[in-house]
Amino acid sequence: EQKRLPEAANALLVVPFTYDYPEWSAVALLEAARIFQEMQQPQQAVRLLEKVVKEYPNSEWAKAAQQRLAGLPVVKRG
Repeated sequence: EQKRLPEAANALLVVPFTYDYPEWSAVALLEAARIFQEMQQPQQAVRLLEKVVKEYPNSEWAKAAQQRLAGLPVVKRG
């Protein structure tokens, strides 16, 4: 349901600050990025995907984030 997407994104963004499990954090950020894409907020999605690449550089999640970044249109970052 579209109305609940912001709630879902916010819940996912709490995971990295709440749990000391890098894999959970990376997956939560990837999923939050997907939700922001769905909500037509590509800048937020890009920010989260770049965070996954930076904070989990040698993980399968970083590779997934890089692939998703490559598929996104270029957006102004900042």
